[in-house]
Amino acid sequence: MGAAVLAAATGRAHADAGAPVEDGTRDTVVSTQVWAAFTRGLALEGEHRVAPHLSVVIESGLRGGALGDYSSTTWMLGADLRWWFRPRGPIAIAGPYLAAHASAGRTSLVMSATGDGLGTSWGLEQRADVGWRFTIRGRVALTPSLGVGTHEDLDGRGRLAPTTRSSIAVGLEIGCLL
Repeated sequence: MGAAVLAAATGRAHADAGAPVEDGTRDTVVSTQVWAAFTRGLALEGEHRVAPHLSVVIESGLRGGALGDYSSTTWMLGADLRWWFRPRGPIAIAGPYLAAHASAGRTSLVMSATGDGLGTSWGLEQRADVGWRFTIRGRVALTPSLGVGTHEDLDGRGRLAPTTRSSIAVGLEIGCLL
């Protein structure tokens, strides 16, 4: 269903959104970030080619943290715009790419014993990424990436000054080409 929504939203819908386009090219990927599983989280991404050299990625994530007396939950929503160097062959979104990334995440902290909310914060991230998509048998996509950018933390109640710092991101996506 996610692939159909992504295909419709980018104007490339066809009779079966999971089927290759008329020229046999696969241009949709549904994937997850491998590192999310190691941080008690889950990430889901949908990517669709919107032009010969361009694809759009919509990503969402959920992570639980803070153990013991406290619990925290972080929700994230983001997007990438990827420019592909070699968009040809049976898999249009494979090989090297450059990307512009933007995301926002909201974290809430709660005291477990009482259920009292202790506060919220927002994290905003902007990055430039470089990556390479490898494919296995035209269906499995492995996409390592490296990015540099900035991360800004904002107090949910506005009482603390925002903080901005530089960031480095190491990504590894695994997914299915549709």
